[in-house]
This record gives sequence, structure tokens and C-alpha cells, in this order.
Amino acid sequence: MQVISGKYRGRKLVSLDTQDTRPTLTRIKGSLFDIIQDSLPESVVLDLFAGSGALGIEALSRGSRYAYFVDKNAESKKIIEKNLKNIDSNFFEIINDDCFNALDILSKKGVICDLVFMDPPYQSELYLPCLNALSQKKLLKNGGKVCMEQLVKNSLQVVPKCYTILKSKNYGDKNITILEYKG
Repeated sequence: MQVISGKYRGRKLVSLDTQDTRPTLTRIKGSLFDIIQDSLPESVVLDLFAGSGALGIEALSRGSRYAYFVDKNAESKKIIEKNLKNIDSNFFEIINDDCFNALDILSKKGVICDLVFMDPPYQSELYLPCLNALSQKKLLKNGGKVCMEQLVKNSLQVVPKCYTILKSKNYGDKNITILEYKG
């Protein structure tokens, strides 16, 4: 696994060696970033359920101004720190906490994101509650995007009214959906 484009292109990334994490496949990541590339320059990014931090690091590599990495797993935090080695700490923050506590923390700080990567465990039912929390806590700017990775068989068919589905594409048994927030 590595960064595929930008400032950190070719940087090797490590991931957790568990059944609970699954790095986004390179071709899916490449397709996703091709779609959102215009949203990246100078953006504030939230990598929610970050795992290895690969999506947030890719965003930083391609011009994002700042990235927040959220994962409750202590081992994930260590992996993210390792993957961020030699990247200026003025450009990121790691929050090792439950997603909803982390969203509260970010809201209290007044953080407003341009882009959110949301890749919770596939069998969880966290997609809708997280979308609602992002909206309720005003963590997305108007026109901000949420990029979700999910299983095709469990993909959301209906989203909260404040979001519009911009693109939804299947890659084998995985689905990538990009939503736009209309606050």
C-alpha cells in the first residue's frame, strides 16, 4: 500500500494486520481521488474510521491543507503515526476516540470540513448516524463532500435530505458513494 499521487507519491504505508481493517484498494482509491481532485486544494479533510490513515494522507499529498484522523483503535493510532512520520505535524491531528466523541471534539473546536472520508466497519450501522451527526454538528461546509466506502449489498439507498448523491459506483462487492452537503 502506498500514496499514489502528489507530494508524497510512492510513500509506503503500513496497515493493521487484522480482520477488522481493510485498506481501500489502489484502483478504488485512484478512482475516488480522480472524482474529488477539484475539492482537494487547500481543503480541510476528516478521515473518519481512519484505520491506516491512507485516505487522509493521500488527500494531504494532493494538496489538502489539514487532515483530522479519527479512529478509536489504539493500534490504528500507532499505525497512523508511523504513516505520518516526516510529515509536518502542523498539517494534521489524530484523535484516538469513538467517532461520535471525536465529532463532538471537532464541533467544539469549530472545525468545518470540506471533505469527509467515511469507511466504518462494513457490518456496522454507523453510516446514517454519522451523516446526521456531521450535519447536526455543522462539521461540513455548504457544498462539502462525504466519500463513503461500503458493501454493495448494504449500500445506502436513501440519505438525509441535506445531502445529494453526486456519484455512486460499484467495484466488485464494494461501493463508493460521494455525497454533497447542502447545509
